Order: sequence, then C-alpha cells, then structure tokens
Amino acid sequence: MPYLVPGIFLFLCIPITIGDDVENSPKNIQRHKDYVLISINPKIYPLEVIHSAAYALIDRAHIILDGDPAEEIFVELRPKNKKDMKDIELRFANELLNYAVYYNQSRMNKEVRDAIIQRVFSTNAQTSEPCEVPSGKDAEQPKDYEKIDDPLGIAKPWVPPKEKKVKK
Repeated sequence: MPYLVPGIFLFLCIPITIGDDVENSPKNIQRHKDYVLISINPKIYPLEVIHSAAYALIDRAHIILDGDPAEEIFVELRPKNKKDMKDIELRFANELLNYAVYYNQSRMNKEVRDAIIQRVFSTNAQTSEPCEVPSGKDAEQPKDYEKIDDPLGIAKPWVPPKEKKVKK
C-alpha cells in the first residue's frame, strides 16, 4: 500500500501483474497483489465523473480517492472478492467512460432541458383568487345545487340525508 505524505505518493510495493506482462499494462494502472492503483487525468475525466464511476463499483470494491483534482487523481481499488482483481479495473474503466458520456450529454442538453422545464412551468401557471369564506347572511344562503331546477334530483350529492333523532 502506498504511504501518504501530504500530496505525495510513495510506492513501496512492486507491482504484481495478474495475467498480463508489465509492458502490456497501461502506464496509469499499477497492479499489486491486493489492490489496483489507477492514476486519472482530471482534464479527461472531471471529478464528478470519477465520483460516479467509483460509486457504481462501491458494492464490489473498497475505493480510496486521493490526489490533486487540478493535476492527477489516484483511485485505489481493493476488490471485496479476490477473484475480481482483474475484472475490477476493467469495470472501473467502463464506468468512467459511461459516466463521461452521460456527463457530456447532460452538459450539451442543458439548455434544451431548461427550456422544456421553463415551458412546462409557464403554461401551467395559474392565478388563483383567494377563496371567500361565507359569513353572516352569506352562510345561510342555499347551496348552488339547491338553486337549480332539478325535477329528477340528480344534481344533489349522493350522500343520504341524516336522520334526526327523536327525543323521548
């Protein structure tokens, strides 16, 4: 495991490759016995994308993020299942690409999305007048359905009338 000195990584472990030669592995990936250390350029992948990719793998690996967000970000992946050692770095790379595309599409469509939302809120804006509460003489006036000429009685509410209790 690298020892942390404020802002500096000192690698005291010799990388151990799993299934690949050291010459074939990318320069930004260092494979160790129990973990993989990935160096990411934040100019290619913004910090939001790195956080999203790391969060997508949180159920499969313990993830440690470190580094300077302006220059280089280090991601340490420690798989929860040792069988996933090779697979975890590939999954992380796929998630980085996935969230980078999502992030870019979201930025490109921001104006259209905002215009749609503004249109929805502007067309449904309704002005409501304050409701008057009847008081005094107004409270005793008959209800609207009682004023209607309704010979069949279909404009009245379907609530049966309350029976008055007879006092004995």
